Amino acid sequence: MKVLYLTYENVFSTGILQAQVVENLKTLHDRFGVKYILTSTLKEGEQDSSIYIKNRISTENKIGHFTDTLEFKKGLRDSQSVFTFVLDIVPTMFKLLKRKDYDVIHARSYGAACIALVLSFFRRKPYIFDMRGILPEETVSVGKIHTSSFKFWLLKKAERMLVDKASKVFTVSDNFTNYVVSEFGKNVSDVFNISNPTNLNLYNPEGKAVDDRCVNFIYSGSCLGWHLPHQTLELFKYLYLKYSSNIHLYICTKDTDKFDAIARKVGLPISSYSIEQVAFEDMPAVYQKCHIGFCLREPGLLTSVSCPVKFGEYVASGIKVITNKGVSDFAKLFSSEPNLGVLLDDDFDNLEPLSELVDSMMTANYKKTQIKLDKFDWHEVSNEVYAIYTELER
Repeated sequence: MKVLYLTYENVFSTGILQAQVVENLKTLHDRFGVKYILTSTLKEGEQDSSIYIKNRISTENKIGHFTDTLEFKKGLRDSQSVFTFVLDIVPTMFKLLKRKDYDVIHARSYGAACIALVLSFFRRKPYIFDMRGILPEETVSVGKIHTSSFKFWLLKKAERMLVDKASKVFTVSDNFTNYVVSEFGKNVSDVFNISNPTNLNLYNPEGKAVDDRCVNFIYSGSCLGWHLPHQTLELFKYLYLKYSSNIHLYICTKDTDKFDAIARKVGLPISSYSIEQVAFEDMPAVYQKCHIGFCLREPGLLTSVSCPVKFGEYVASGIKVITNKGVSDFAKLFSSEPNLGVLLDDDFDNLEPLSELVDSMMTANYKKTQIKLDKFDWHEVSNEVYAIYTELER
């Protein structure tokens, strides 16, 4: 079986794609023999970054022997219009139309699904719309468009077409699945929550949890407003005022300058945090020395249907998670697995559980342990994905 796996992002520069595409493709090949054609985009200058170079070498070593990776240029513009998007994808489309050597199309997110829609029509191949999020509403949340605008209307129309024409739709939470079924009328049997699972074998939580009585916190991710970076650093400052040098925050992000500005605005001492961009293959070593991970989100529709990639990686690394009730399916999940960490109210009113968590880690007998959650174990989820590939191949 061969799958055309479409992305409209840079597979080598984007940490999430390293975690959620490269590792997952490797598992599906190693376990089931699936081969791939993988697309990746490249903006001007990206190929010169050290992260790109390091991840590219690592990716080729992992999946190069069973994956044909096609890299396409992607324009970088201040204002991304429908017209400029079409200018980007038309050359890609023509090149892909020449390819016939695949059985199923797996389209990750909206840009890739637009390409998949055309390829599916001309090549008569089924496609999976792996949604990842709700793009129209995300575009509104970052202030690029308004819900009353023509662009929003156009995005919603395109979204409906992509969902309707897809043979299967992948979501990342039960809340997301319910949204797709109710919003678009998609048959529930054609919508699957595959979460954002991780390869548990990459992470080693073993060993003494806290050395020198210093509890290490981590924030892994971008500086998008609805990820609450400012609130995250405010919570860390709340704890720092109590524990001082007994706690430290590692911030792993490509938005290094933005986070440094927020940290200074919040008033964190420079010695209390470290900020750097880390290649995916180096993240397990960072996780291994950390004990508590921040995973907050602004309450709302986007948050309720999301599933942060970092959550699965934190849990696999034995890291306790600080999150809030409005995120994904976490309210239900934390209820069934109380040892996952701290689930705060969405108004972040009661912060006492944070201190209790830190105190518990400063005891001599505390050790990190990996909690296995089937929905966040790629070995388990890959069974479902392969079954869907096989169903569509027929």
